[in-house]
Amino acid sequence: AVLARLHRRRFARARREHPCDWSSCLSEALQCTGMGMTLARLAGLQAAGALGLASQPASHALGSLLGDLRDSCTKLYVFSCEEGWLSSLERFDPRAPAAWEVLPPAPRERLEGTAAVLAGRLYLCGGQDGQQVLRSVDRFDPGAMQWEEMPQMSQGRWDALAVTAGRCLYVCGGRDELQPLSSAECLQVAADAWEPLPPMAVPRTGAVGVALAGRLCVGGGGDGQRPLRSAERFDPQRMQWEELPPMSQPRADAMSVLLGGRWYVLGGGDGRHVLSSAERFDPSAMTWEALPPMSQRRWGAGALVADGWLYVCGGGDGQEVLSAAERFSPMTMTWEPLPPLLQRRHGGVLAAAAGRLYACGGWSDEALDSAESFNPAAMRWEALP
Repeated sequence: AVLARLHRRRFARARREHPCDWSSCLSEALQCTGMGMTLARLAGLQAAGALGLASQPASHALGSLLGDLRDSCTKLYVFSCEEGWLSSLERFDPRAPAAWEVLPPAPRERLEGTAAVLAGRLYLCGGQDGQQVLRSVDRFDPGAMQWEEMPQMSQGRWDALAVTAGRCLYVCGGRDELQPLSSAECLQVAADAWEPLPPMAVPRTGAVGVALAGRLCVGGGGDGQRPLRSAERFDPQRMQWEELPPMSQPRADAMSVLLGGRWYVLGGGDGRHVLSSAERFDPSAMTWEALPPMSQRRWGAGALVADGWLYVCGGGDGQEVLSAAERFSPMTMTWEPLPPLLQRRHGGVLAAAAGRLYACGGWSDEALDSAESFNPAAMRWEALP
């Protein structure tokens, strides 16, 4: 309150010293044809969103502009891999789909590193370099178009789980040179060091997780001996892990999304078979609910939520790489088949932007450099450059 009053006094003094016509206000300028989007783009998505939250007139003036701004700012970033190594970085603009733009390469190559996005920047954590397991972390700033070396993690890890929640990046489990890990740590946006967290109840590699209701939920994966069905969640307020009810089946390399305040986990492997089953966790009831199975057994598939649908594309069934795609409606509790991908893909990228789905890279008989987009209105896939 003191700072707000001080700001008002300083602003009033500036107005007296530099008089001008104040008959118009920002909310009116935002409503001018063309000017609103120009101002919003110059401010940036984060600042425009904050303005809408801070000012009711500005929120009304921005209206649908935020959705259009989000689409115009959204770009697809993909790491190119050579024999499994994360190397060059490219990006694709859905609004100008002429070609991929090659970006500055990461400072070091990594195998089995973990990537996440926090506060509009891309983080690349851990992995291997062929000699040792890495602790290093690199961050790419799309605005500055440059990489920055970040504080190292407390220990090297590969095949770990990375989840962003609020202003924090959490990295859990994975492997070191010898065994799966139960350790976890977090990095805050403004911090200059990783903060160690209490260890998970069990070591996990290849786990899945989401940020749900202010907590970090982690489940499945493997402990080095077998796939796991156990799940747990971390409460950052109490700084402790809490055991959750176990899933119905062990699941390693499963797919996981957050939809409608529930945690969905699909497919994966139980140590003997690749699974088609799916389930979701309801944090209010503290129970897992069985869902109708997918039409295909899958692991290593792409999964995401777009316009209230849960999409699953590609992956493998234990025998072959898949091109099959489907989507789940939580309203009707049914799966709907979709046209197959143009290319079979295992371990590829699946993303949503500007009203479309994008499937990029992955493996089939060899590493893939192709990409395609799905138009839900036309119900078809189209090849990209």
